[in-house]
Amino acid sequence: MSASTPTRSNGPLIRMENVSRYFHNSGERITALEDININVQEGEFVSVVGRSGSGKSTLMNMITGIDHPSSGTIVIGDTRTQSLTESEMAAWRCRNLGIVFQFYQLIPVLSVLDNIVLPMQLLDHSDANSQLQRAETLLHAVDLWQKKDRFPAQLSGGEQQRAALARALANGPSMLIADEPTGNLSAVEAEKVMVLLTQTVSQGRTVIYVTHDLDLASKAHRTITLSDGCLIKDEIHNHKYRRKKGRK
Repeated sequence: MSASTPTRSNGPLIRMENVSRYFHNSGERITALEDININVQEGEFVSVVGRSGSGKSTLMNMITGIDHPSSGTIVIGDTRTQSLTESEMAAWRCRNLGIVFQFYQLIPVLSVLDNIVLPMQLLDHSDANSQLQRAETLLHAVDLWQKKDRFPAQLSGGEQQRAALARALANGPSMLIADEPTGNLSAVEAEKVMVLLTQTVSQGRTVIYVTHDLDLASKAHRTITLSDGCLIKDEIHNHKYRRKKGRK
């Protein structure tokens, strides 16, 4: 299913400028992110690495609008996301972002098929048959059509994550954000998910994912490394992508 890119002027798809996020605990200020400056281009495949507590999940929450920066600016397309109300952000997120969580977050009382259809029902005004056709296409793509009537608890961890990926793509988002999508999976299941993420990029989408596995991180075009809330490395390591984009 093709992606639709948010309306934007020429320039990066995602722009984070001097983004910091602080929390307060018993009067003490705790820094989750500090002065982060990152640009992500349309169609990039980006991994985010760092030790536990380095700010990876906070960074993802900034991009998805699940959380908001204490200071700094985030612009996606032509939208300054922190200026949106919660309801506006929810609608914007549903149109533009697909989110995959480490613990799947499938609705346990719905079948696999109904989990995929639900996001379309929340946004899409097409008829039920069209929604079912789209869901069928996605479930075939993640090799789960034969298990469409099962409930999440009846699937393996890898199957649940593939179902979660199909759900994230249901509304044809231009960006996919995945927080530790292979963290609970075996090596074999993790590889299947990585293949699907790679295919998602080949369809023109921008994919950003968090991982602790440096081998899996190296499959991306680019790796961002965080430490104690700070950006310590932003490395393009896919030479083919570098040449394609004209980077040096």
